[in-house]
Amino acid sequence: MKKACLLNYFFLISSLLIAQNKNETNYGEYLQNALVAIQDYDYENYLINLKYFSTAIEIHNLTPGNMPQEYLDLFTECLYQGVENRVEFGPSFSPSLIPFIDMKIKKEEKPKDMLTLGFMYLEGYGIEKSYEKAIYWWEKSANLNNIDAVYNLGYLYSNEKEMLNSEKAFFWYKIAAEKGNAQAMCYVADAYSAGNGVNEDKKEAQYWYRKSCENNYAYACMELDD
Repeated sequence: MKKACLLNYFFLISSLLIAQNKNETNYGEYLQNALVAIQDYDYENYLINLKYFSTAIEIHNLTPGNMPQEYLDLFTECLYQGVENRVEFGPSFSPSLIPFIDMKIKKEEKPKDMLTLGFMYLEGYGIEKSYEKAIYWWEKSANLNNIDAVYNLGYLYSNEKEMLNSEKAFFWYKIAAEKGNAQAMCYVADAYSAGNGVNEDKKEAQYWYRKSCENNYAYACMELDD
């Protein structure tokens, strides 16, 4: 326990010192490094660079209103890539970063930023966990044709213990399937096969298993009738 505390203390002090030695024109360096790291699946360095960035903006009192647009764009792209890669941001994710996502959404209303904010609410990263707000942002993103948000809504209703609802799960998965998501196609097939959230229909199940298989989802191929 003492060793872990000392390591955390060392990391905090080192991040403060590094951030203090950077001026505002270098903030993008942390974000560029984070993007390179996430592309290499180097999640540790991805999170370290996000931590350096969050420390720097706190030290230099950067706000969503005075952050240069290029850094705001880089930051939200970094978070989006983290969400896409299912990175565990952990409880140490800085709450000071959340307003920057809000500002980007207010400026541009990009579906993928809404997807990111919904994920932060779902997991409680830097913000109070809220299924209601996660659903709110994912539905807004889904209504702007973001297929990942559509799929996430289906996943939430089929996997989150507090939110299980087979009818709602089927509703969103069916939309994702119709938009070309192979995994959603397989879920729709499973639902038809078992009568889960929809009336049982073996013919429809085989139709969607075949569609999913044709889109290279291996599990669906194993469920096809000979």
